[in-house]
Amino acid sequence: MISLPNNEQEKDPLLRALGELGEGSSFLWKIFLISIVPTLISGVQAISYVFTADIPTHWCEVKELNASNWTKNQIKTISSASSCTSYNYNYTYFVKMGYDGALNYTKGHKLPETSECTNYLFENDLGRKSMVEEWGLLCRYAHQRPAVQMVLILGKTIGAFVFGTLSDKLGRKTVFVIGVILLSISGPLSAVVPWYWVFVILILLIGCSHPAILNSSYTILIEVAAKKNRQWMGIAYNCGYPIGTIIVTGVAYCSSHWRHVQLACTVPALILIFFIWFLPESPRWLVSKEHRDEARDIIEKPYGKIIQDNTRISIITLESLIMESNNSESEGKKKLNLFYKYFKSLWLLYSHCELRKRAAIIYVLLFVASVSNYSLALNGRNFSLDSYLYIFLLGLTKIPSCVLPIPLLMVMGRRNSTVLLYCFCSFAFLSTLVIPESEDNIIMVARLIGRCVVSAVFSIIILYTCELFPTVVRNTAFGSSVAILNVGSLLAPLIVNMLQDKVWWAPNTLCAVLVLFAGFLSFKLPETRDRKLTNTIDEELEESKNVEKSLCC
Repeated sequence: MISLPNNEQEKDPLLRALGELGEGSSFLWKIFLISIVPTLISGVQAISYVFTADIPTHWCEVKELNASNWTKNQIKTISSASSCTSYNYNYTYFVKMGYDGALNYTKGHKLPETSECTNYLFENDLGRKSMVEEWGLLCRYAHQRPAVQMVLILGKTIGAFVFGTLSDKLGRKTVFVIGVILLSISGPLSAVVPWYWVFVILILLIGCSHPAILNSSYTILIEVAAKKNRQWMGIAYNCGYPIGTIIVTGVAYCSSHWRHVQLACTVPALILIFFIWFLPESPRWLVSKEHRDEARDIIEKPYGKIIQDNTRISIITLESLIMESNNSESEGKKKLNLFYKYFKSLWLLYSHCELRKRAAIIYVLLFVASVSNYSLALNGRNFSLDSYLYIFLLGLTKIPSCVLPIPLLMVMGRRNSTVLLYCFCSFAFLSTLVIPESEDNIIMVARLIGRCVVSAVFSIIILYTCELFPTVVRNTAFGSSVAILNVGSLLAPLIVNMLQDKVWWAPNTLCAVLVLFAGFLSFKLPETRDRKLTNTIDEELEESKNVEKSLCC
C-alpha cells in the first residue's frame, strides 16, 4: 500500500501559504464573518414555529348564532361542549329566543348529543393570527400542526446527508451556492402561499437548504483556519444560533400575523446571495482534488505571489488505490453508476475500519445529545410559562455555550472536554428528578442550564468531527453526522412522550444514563488538539497512530 510522507503539507507550498493565512489574516476573518451570518438566519428560522403555529383558545362556530350577531362568549357559553365539539341544539330556535332565553333553556333541559366542529371561533389571546387559525389545524387535523416542524427537521436530515456527500464531490462553495438559491426561493414564498401542503413542501426545501449552506461554510472555515484559530473560531461560529433565537422573540412580539413572522425570518436570507461572490472555495479541497491552479489563484490574492511550486505533489487517496486494485471491467461499471460517481466518498468513509469506527462513535454522541436536548425542551411546564420569556431565556442561556468550550478545549483538549460536559449533563438530568413539580421556575432554570451544556457539547463534537476525518471525506462525515443528529430530533418527541406517559421520571432517567454512556464512549476517539488537518486517509492514520492505537472492527 502506497503511503504519503508525514511532512507532506510542509513540503507543499500552497498548503504552507494557506497555513500562514490561517494563522491570522483578512482572508480568514472574511470567511469567519461570512460563515456566522447563516447560523443567525438558521437560529431565527428553527424556532419561529413556536410563534407561527401557536394554538389560540378556540371553540365551534355556530353559523346561525354568528349571523345573528351573538358575541363570541355568548356562542361559547351556549354551544360549546369542548374545544372540538358543540351541542346539537336547534340554534334557529335559540336565535328567536335570544341569549337570555337560550341560556335558561340549556339550564332547564338535559344536554343533547355533541358533534365535531366544522368551523371555529378564536379568542385573540396570542396577540397575532396563527397558521392554526388560518388553516384549521385543530382537532381531527391537529396532527398537521407538528408536521410542519417535523418536515423542517426531515429536510435538514436529507440535506445534511445528500449535500454533505456532494460537497466532497462538487466542492464546498458549489453546494453553498445551491443551498443559497434553494433558501432564497423557498423562504419568502413560504410566507405568502395560501395552501397548507405547498407551505409544507417549501418548509421541506428550507430544511434541505440549511445544511447545504451551514455545513459547507463551516467546513471552509475549518479547512482554512490554522489549529490555533480553529478551536475558538469553530466554537464561536455557533453564536449566531442563540442570537437568532433572541431576535425571533422580538419579531414575534411585534407582529400581528404569523405570515409577518415567517416573512421577517426568511427574507433576510436573501443577503446570502451577495456572499456568493465573497466566499472562496476551500483551497484545501482544491489541492486534495489536484485543482492546484484554482487553489493557487485563491491563495495568492491575499498572500501574494507563491514563488516556488515546482514540485507538484501527487496526493494519492485511498480512493485511487482502490480504483487501481480493481480490474478494468468493474471500474467501467462503477463509472456508469451514477450513485457511485457522486457519492463515492460515502463508500470511502464506510469501507475503512478506523474511519467507520470513528463515524459510528460520533453518530452515537450526536444522537444522544440531540435526544437529550429535546427532552429538556419538550416539557409541558416550560410553555405553561410565558412563551416569549422562555424562548428569550433559551437564547440567552445558550450564548455561554459558545464561550464555555473555548477555555476547556485549550486546557483539556477535545476528548476530555466532551467527557466532562457529558457527565455534567447527566448530573443536570438527575437534578430535575429531585426538584418538586410545583417549583416551575427552578425546573426551568435547571433545564436551561442543561440545554446550555448540551449546546456546548454540540459545538465541540462538530469541531471534533471535522478534525477527525481527512479532506476527501470530511464533509461526508460531517453531513452524515448532522443527519443522525436530526434523526435524533425526529425521534425525541416520540421517545419522550411515550416514556412520560408511562412514568414521569423515565425520560430524564434514560437520558441521564445515555449521556453518561456517551461520555465514556468518547474515550475511544483519538485526541486532535494541536494537530494539523489531513487531506487523505493515509495521512490521517499516519498522523493519529502515534497518539492513539487504532481500534479495528
